Amino acid sequence: MLYLREPAWLRAATSLTPHYLTSGEDEVALNLNEYGHQLGRRFRSLKLWFVLRALGLEGARVAIGNHVAWAQELRALLDADPDWEVLAPSPFSTLVFRHRGGDDLNEAIEGALNGSGEAFISHTKVRGSYALRAAIGNLRTTREDVLLLFDLLKGSAAAVGRGAASTP
Repeated sequence: MLYLREPAWLRAATSLTPHYLTSGEDEVALNLNEYGHQLGRRFRSLKLWFVLRALGLEGARVAIGNHVAWAQELRALLDADPDWEVLAPSPFSTLVFRHRGGDDLNEAIEGALNGSGEAFISHTKVRGSYALRAAIGNLRTTREDVLLLFDLLKGSAAAVGRGAASTP
């Protein structure tokens, strides 16, 4: 047994949680894996076994290939729009990008988009700036969903931009 006056110190020393998965809430009861190496590894191979069992190797290859191709399509749309910038290489199906309007606008875009229930994106920090993340990996995601995400991003940016402009 280990008693600590400052449990946050142990969490800081053992946690590998990336910025986009953190929250401001006290999650001691939910994330005990961040308080010691004994609980730090999960049974990840079972997830892969289920995917291969359900799809087969060729089905998994097709699904992953589609997700990567669709991420590249989304990247091309973002690259072609002067209001957006892609911040990191995207060889797989995760894109890190931001609206050129600044951190507050990007945070508002994320909130508006996620609040709509039509799509879900997360965020991270890149060189100290608030960045948005789109991870394409759900087996039910379609190409049309990914193309719609771009329209939803632009719509959210326009909506929150108008709201910010009308605020005194």
